[in-house]
Amino acid sequence: TTVASVQADRKPTGERQLDVRYEAQPNFYYCGPAAARNALSVQGKAISVDAMAKEMRTTENGTDSINDITPILN
Repeated sequence: TTVASVQADRKPTGERQLDVRYEAQPNFYYCGPAAARNALSVQGKAISVDAMAKEMRTTENGTDSINDITPILN
């Protein structure tokens, strides 16, 4: 997305509505993978929440650290 297209998408109030393809968290311990998947959907990336969880090494204990999440967002 270019700066010009981002600015063109803005409402007169300066607000901008993002196109999030929301997917609900499928269980109690996928909060990190689900949030990251939803955030990346704004960029048009279609990644499954299970693939995100695998990359983040998420278990039934959750995702250990933000350091396991942030590299996936790049």
